Parts: sequence; structure tokens; C-alpha cells
Amino acid sequence: MLGSAFVSNQQSITSPEPESRFSFSPTQRLSGWYGTQNRLPPLSHHRLWPNATHQRGIFDMGTFRDRLRCLRMRSRQDEICELMKNNSDPEARYKRDLRLLAKLNARRDATNPDPDHPVKIEDKQVDPKTQGTTDEKPPASKPDTPLPKPAPEQEIKPPSPTEQPNAYTLTTTEAQTIIDWHRESQALYDTLKREKDNLQAQHKKLQEAHDNLAREVSSLNMDLTRAKFMCGWYERLKFTLEGKVADSQNEIDKIWAELEKAVERNTTYQEEVAKLKAEVDKHRLSGGDGFGDVFDKEREALYRIE
Repeated sequence: MLGSAFVSNQQSITSPEPESRFSFSPTQRLSGWYGTQNRLPPLSHHRLWPNATHQRGIFDMGTFRDRLRCLRMRSRQDEICELMKNNSDPEARYKRDLRLLAKLNARRDATNPDPDHPVKIEDKQVDPKTQGTTDEKPPASKPDTPLPKPAPEQEIKPPSPTEQPNAYTLTTTEAQTIIDWHRESQALYDTLKREKDNLQAQHKKLQEAHDNLAREVSSLNMDLTRAKFMCGWYERLKFTLEGKVADSQNEIDKIWAELEKAVERNTTYQEEVAKLKAEVDKHRLSGGDGFGDVFDKEREALYRIE
């Protein structure tokens, strides 16, 4: 509230109403336009009204420096370059000066057509006695003149060979050339369209083949994964079987050693039995009575074997 009151007070003191809507004093450029609705904002605060200056024609009514400053504020490099080019070009500057001079002359002629010979208005002295008794006759009415007849419609005739053809007339050769070009372009268009259709058909076939190959590759990848799993399983099974085979071989070696020992004992037993049989036969042949000793020896041999 305090700031707005200060601004309005400053505006009322330092900012008199401008003569026109597009003229600004330095004080008005700084603070005089705050709080107003019907006044054009200055160029230094154009961002508050992004389109106001352009819509009200500030670019066409200011001087060169004002327009250049406004364009720089708006960062319009293309218009800045054009304005600098026109300002540096003598011919463009001369044309601009001529246009400005023509505007000034038109404004002067509107107020005073001929300043050297102003229009003189003669005051006619009218006698008050004869006022209203003038024998002025009304102007005679002119006879009615007939209206002019409309001109008959002229027939459009084709140009003769001797006449100069205008800019829109084509010769037979040019027309035939254009027709030939049209035919060639149409044939080329048809050829390109057929090639496009063929390429699209080939692309469709290649796309189908690509899809089939992708499915086959996916199936092969699945088979490869399955084969890798089976290989790992077989490796583990092989390792297990190799361990079992080694254990079985050890057992077989132990059993084989025991068999060899049993064979040796059997051989020794057979030899002892043969010896005992020989002694028994010898004793029988001699006819003696010594069976007790033979049985004792046989018993000792059996004990040894066991």
C-alpha cells in the first residue's frame, strides 16, 4: 500500500499527461507509466507487455535509435541486421528520407495547400435593404440525356500467326514438349511405383524369413541350453561312476587276494591228504597194527590246515 501510494504520488507530481500516446519524457520512461491503463509502456519495460509495443506499431513510429533499442531488447537479430543495412546503405537512406519528406509535404498540404499563395476569402458586402429581393433565377434544368448503351461483348478470337504471342501463349512445340515430359514423368512414376511394390514384397518375404530364422535360433538356443545341462549331468554321473568303479576294483582286488590265499591253502591241504593216504596205504600193505599213529598224524595235519 505504501509503495503504491508513493508511486501514484510521484506520478502525479513528476509525470504530466503526455501530448500523444507515443511520446515519453525521461521521467515518464522511469516511473510515469506505473498504474496507468491507457498509456503505452516504455521500451525499457517491454517484458511486462510482451505484445503491446508490436501491436500498437511502435516499430514504425519511432526514430532509428528507438527502433534499434527496442529490437535489441526483443533480441530480433534479423530485423536488427535489416535496419543496420538500411541505415548504412546510402540509397536506402535516401529513399527513406524521400518517404519522410513526402509525408511531411502531405501533412503540410493538408493544412495549407500553397504557403506562398494563401487562399484569399473575399467578403461580399450585402445591402440589408436589397437582402432577400435579389432577382436570382433558379438554374435551368438540363434536358434528360439518354444513358450510354453498353458496349457489345467482344468475341475472343485466337491470336493470328502474325501477332506477337503474349506471355501465357504456348507454341505447339512447347505444348508437345510439356506433354512428352508429362508422359515421361508418368512412365517414370509407374516404374518407380512398380519397383516400390516389388521392394515391399521382397521386404515382406525377407521379414518372414527373418522371423522364421529367429524362431529357429530361439529353438536352437533352447536345445543348446538343454544339451549343456545334460552334459553337466553326464559329467557328474561319470565322476560318480568312476568313484564307484574304483571302489569296486578295490573290493575285487581284496576278494582276489583272499581267493589266492584259499587256493594256496587248498593246495597245501591236498598235499597233506595225499601224504596221509600214502602212509595209510603203506601201513595196510605192511599189515601192521599202527592205525592210531596214522590217525594222530592226520588230526595234526588237519589242525595245521585249519
